[in-house]
Amino acid sequence: MPDDGKKLERFIEKLLQAKNTRKKLTNSELELLAFEMGITQSEWKEILKSFDAHLTRAKGFMQYQNWDDAILELNQAQTINPYHEETLYLLALSHKKRYDETKKLEDRTKARNYAQECLELNPSNSQAIKLISDFKVRRKSEKIPNKQKDISGHSRNNTVSEQKTGQSKKKTVLALSIGILLLLGGIIAFLTVKDAPNRNIEVQKPKDSKTESVSKTDEKEVNTDIPVIFVADEKSENINFKLESIEFKPYKNSYSIGLKADLLLENIELKQLELKVQFISQNDEIILAGYKEVISKHSPTFRHKDIAPLGFSKYVKDSKMPNFKEVRVSVNQLIKQPAAPSYEISAAVETTWEAKRPPNYNVKIRERFSNLSKGYGDNLYHKIVFEAENTGSSNIKTLQVVLKWIDKNGKMVESKTTYFNSSSNPDIKRGQTRVYGGTWSTTKLKLADYDHYEISILRID
Repeated sequence: MPDDGKKLERFIEKLLQAKNTRKKLTNSELELLAFEMGITQSEWKEILKSFDAHLTRAKGFMQYQNWDDAILELNQAQTINPYHEETLYLLALSHKKRYDETKKLEDRTKARNYAQECLELNPSNSQAIKLISDFKVRRKSEKIPNKQKDISGHSRNNTVSEQKTGQSKKKTVLALSIGILLLLGGIIAFLTVKDAPNRNIEVQKPKDSKTESVSKTDEKEVNTDIPVIFVADEKSENINFKLESIEFKPYKNSYSIGLKADLLLENIELKQLELKVQFISQNDEIILAGYKEVISKHSPTFRHKDIAPLGFSKYVKDSKMPNFKEVRVSVNQLIKQPAAPSYEISAAVETTWEAKRPPNYNVKIRERFSNLSKGYGDNLYHKIVFEAENTGSSNIKTLQVVLKWIDKNGKMVESKTTYFNSSSNPDIKRGQTRVYGGTWSTTKLKLADYDHYEISILRID
């Protein structure tokens, strides 16, 4: 394993140990911990700078009630500093607001848990106290099922429900997202995960409710003997599941799970897709279950021949890793429609490189959709959907780009970095195209002064 990967792995393990012992680390202790793991002072400053950027973007998304992207940014900020009081409260508030819209009990559980962690840092935080109290009042009028446990220990009955507030629940984000954040700082390569060959999982109807079967190609096995089954039913029609990798990592009193797969769409369009992942015991019992929103309402519409990336990860604390029999992946909910008879060819976007293009790597960027609108204070509000085609000879784990907005005088007024792909998602295979969309708002460029945008590759590996 490269030295940078070892540094990162040790840093993650130390953070987890501190969290498991409920020890609060001060900013100076976090910095000292980073230095002990071999992270330099300049690298640490870049990490702190990325923390501020994530928090700022999260607040911007919250202003526009974009809870999905706000939670993503706050999760990334929290992996850098798990003891930041404001971040924990904003996570609680964002999950509460999303629960108010979607009524998903998983969001209610997370809202209460983040608020509780906030109170552990500051028992007098009145906002967190109010949030928890509001849920207690609501609970009197809500009937909470209590049968099946999900992967974090929350009780479920076909949907996620409440968990006792004393439990911690964010080790997944901490253990798996922090590598992405360090990549965002552009300083540490997250190379702890080795390449794994692909195994094709073909959709096949289950024989009964407990013995779904799966047919495999003669490709090389991935790094596990535990089969992954994509359950065939009416919801999963026209979705082809191809497993990239599944990993189980046991620790002393915990373990982590990572699953990556490509979902190829055939003759349909998807506006939303949520998957259910169940872990089955040797006695055919559901031990753990989790949910993953692959395509959210804020994502671009995925259409015929698009590949939706599934990156599912969980960290389970206070438990030895069970002896799993199999993993079942099924479609929990989706919004779909028939594919259009044809689609316009997306326009190529001229792409530059911030540094010399590495050997064996190349990518072609196309614009599928672009829309300009007036944002807050007459600033630019730009929604873009990209296609990133891997035209090189190596799979792409990480693809980070810089978007630059140019005014009518030809001056680059503002720029933002974003990831088209990261190590938490499956690779962009050779010849594959990954769809990525987002909405960016500028603080320095007004809509009336906008001329065009440019895109540059910052990192590819």
